[in-house]
Amino acid sequence: MNWISYITILFLLAVFIPFISKKYQYWIPKLSSVLFLYGLTLSTNVEREISFSWATQFGFKLSFFLDGTSLLFTQVILGVGACVFYYAGEYLKKSTDYKTFFVWLTLFMASMLGVVASNSFYLLFIFWELTSFSSYMLIGFFNEEEKSRKSALQALLVTGSGGLCLLAGLILLETNLNISYFSDLATLSVESLDSKLLFAPLLLILLGGLTKSAQFPFHFWLPNAMAAPAPVSALLHSATMVKAGVFLFLKFDPLFNQNPFWFWTLILSGGVTLALGAFTAYRQKDLKKLLAYTTIATLGLLTLLIGLQNPKANQAALVLFLAHAIYKATLFMVAGIVEKLTNQRDVTQLSGLRQSIPLLFLVGAFGALSMMGVPPFLGFISKEIILTLVIDQPYIIGLLVFGFSLMGAVGWVVGVKPFLGKSKAVYKNNISKALVLGPLFLSILSLILSFNPYEWVTNSLKNALSQGEAPVEVHLWAGFNLPLLLSIIILGLTFLFITLHYRFLDKKLNVLPLSDKLFNLSLKSILLVADRVTVCLQNGHLNRYLILTVAGVILAPFLLIDFSSLIREINGYDLSLQFNWPSLILFIIILVSTFLAIVTKKRLSAIVALGGIGYSLAAFFVLLGAPDLALTQVIVETLSVILFVFLLHNVPLLKTSPQTQLGNIVISIGFGMIVAFFTWQSLHTQISPSISYFFGENSYLKANGKNIVNVILVDFRGFDTLGEIAVLAIGTLSIGALFMWPIKEK
Repeated sequence: MNWISYITILFLLAVFIPFISKKYQYWIPKLSSVLFLYGLTLSTNVEREISFSWATQFGFKLSFFLDGTSLLFTQVILGVGACVFYYAGEYLKKSTDYKTFFVWLTLFMASMLGVVASNSFYLLFIFWELTSFSSYMLIGFFNEEEKSRKSALQALLVTGSGGLCLLAGLILLETNLNISYFSDLATLSVESLDSKLLFAPLLLILLGGLTKSAQFPFHFWLPNAMAAPAPVSALLHSATMVKAGVFLFLKFDPLFNQNPFWFWTLILSGGVTLALGAFTAYRQKDLKKLLAYTTIATLGLLTLLIGLQNPKANQAALVLFLAHAIYKATLFMVAGIVEKLTNQRDVTQLSGLRQSIPLLFLVGAFGALSMMGVPPFLGFISKEIILTLVIDQPYIIGLLVFGFSLMGAVGWVVGVKPFLGKSKAVYKNNISKALVLGPLFLSILSLILSFNPYEWVTNSLKNALSQGEAPVEVHLWAGFNLPLLLSIIILGLTFLFITLHYRFLDKKLNVLPLSDKLFNLSLKSILLVADRVTVCLQNGHLNRYLILTVAGVILAPFLLIDFSSLIREINGYDLSLQFNWPSLILFIIILVSTFLAIVTKKRLSAIVALGGIGYSLAAFFVLLGAPDLALTQVIVETLSVILFVFLLHNVPLLKTSPQTQLGNIVISIGFGMIVAFFTWQSLHTQISPSISYFFGENSYLKANGKNIVNVILVDFRGFDTLGEIAVLAIGTLSIGALFMWPIKEK
């Protein structure tokens, strides 16, 4: 089985889940977990590039490209996904929307795998948007609660807007560089590229990644997304979806890393997100909010590392990604079990839970110790690698000491603190032991990986860490050195912050939530403007709609007209007018009729004046040798005059102000000028070779007709004529219906 078939199976599974009977619905998470574990084994032997042709006329193919980075992300998604699915099956057993939940969670898994494995830019975008949509449904799973609905909508608006920016950036990248596949990036000579061509796609791709990975100032949607069930938080908002932006930065870093705007944006946004995320997390007392803000801080650290212009920094980011996915998913599942047991998420109200669920205490402690960076857990190794990498950069070292200490304190508060001391209430231990198996497996995995990560994760981590450079050394013990001393200092500060935690809970210094308020204010402003525009444009009066439509027709061409070239064209033509007496008389009649139609106050007089214009044009056609066209014009004009008389006879007069009349005059003159312009252009623009000669030669020989116009209408363009007849017939029926519609006189 190849990778395309595997992802297709996941999508099909999501489609068929609703048809599974209630009797077998509880097998869904178990079946999914087994399927993900099979994918985990499949990924170790997957082909590097898999593709097949699709829409070949557009040069498009469905292509998956699995380098080391993609494989590592794939294995984390599948491994954590298997544990979370099993956990979710037990967690939501009493939910009435059990199957619905797994439809969206399976769809998300398939979409996330598509994101990290896609070779085509546009295929990545499709999966990218599918993750946003499925996460919207999962965040709003408790749809009877207003908070869930609002949080889901906010996440969709932020990440969806970033997705549109990403699409624009990918289109510009293909337009400017003529590439649309990640595998093509290796063939580019980055030094020879024009930085001006790269800036717009760089900016748009940055916006796509920053919004998806909740980077400052787009971070605010992630804490609100904690309204989702605990399995969603464990999978989407710690290990997978929020890492999609980081994955995007890693994939495009070889192309953009020489651009100062790229690396300074990543460094500054990542640094600010790390500092404020860690500080805000430290001041929370809600279990899921504590974990959410530390997730934001870790995402900031990952972004900061990618911006350091150092291949080994990207490698360090991958090790941190792996460690964080494991311990944070573990702690989210622990928090979910604690909430399920106690119906409480306030850490100040939780204590002594080890007496009720001692095994969960062990799991929470393992997750907390890895988050704190205590050996021999994988979190310690990732911290040591990062400290070694930036040991000669004091500003970053200071930021990391601050961030690691606060995040470590939060890990202890979430994973250990609720289990210590005396219980504040008596809880019935009605938690299924199967519920603990998922986080238990991940917590043990964090311990196992720290001893021999290369062999345990097969070749994916090794390939991901190489990136054309010697891989960073991943081992548990590197001897007594400065990074180890810094780790000891960080642990000391961590325990200091743990003891001081309660003193900061009631301080009303909200830094990060300000962005949430600004978002809500912006959304209200947009809705207010939309409401005012709607009231202005759609007021229920046909006259307003006609004016706006015609005004749009007038203004739109001005965006396309090159006036300088138009003036040069006009200067190149002989504009001398040669009138004969019949033409001059008809021209004067048209001018007088136009003037009378404007100034007269009686409708019948205006209709007669308009008729004079139409019949004069018919006479012009006769003078130009087009009697058939003249006859058509006479028929149309006669029908128009009759219809105007019948329709307008019973319609009450509208009283218009002088300002409205002046506006109507301006719009009318503008519309006339636009029509005249396009008429002029059509007369002097030859897009295709003339076909007049063909009709002249073949009308009599092939159609047996001496009247070329009739032959064209009936034979050469018979289907066009049939369509026109159909339009006229529909128009006639509509007008007939208007005549029969009763008009009430006021």
